[in-house]
Amino acid sequence: MPVTYYRWQGHAKILLYNYQRNKRELKSWQDDIIYGYHFGTDFMPKPKAIGNPTQKKALEISSGRYAEMRREVQAVDNLLAYLTKSGQKDLLQYIDMAYFQRSNTEAGAAAKLGRSERTARRWNRLILKFLAVQMDWVDL
Repeated sequence: MPVTYYRWQGHAKILLYNYQRNKRELKSWQDDIIYGYHFGTDFMPKPKAIGNPTQKKALEISSGRYAEMRREVQAVDNLLAYLTKSGQKDLLQYIDMAYFQRSNTEAGAAAKLGRSERTARRWNRLILKFLAVQMDWVDL
């Protein structure tokens, strides 16, 4: 039985706030590892230096941060897929406004959708709990 992580709410919010940046970084990292190139300042692929590419790629894939970032991005992807599949358009818009675009506070995003502050707190609790379960920080 896993030990409960007591700061899961704040960490789950960080996952949502950093989701788009982490997804771009993960894509760049995967391009670098899998295809053997990275993008320079002019966004054109640059060839990698000569070395032991197999060993380097194995080390990068097995690195802790790469695996953790994949888990984080996958958890948010699972949340978005679940909400899309279940037809929760208001909740998806809420997440987009409050976390991805950061254009509104959580209560402000709910108000723009015609919902109360209490509904925003309920949505927020459900979203964060879903992510915490996905990351194995808490049990159901």
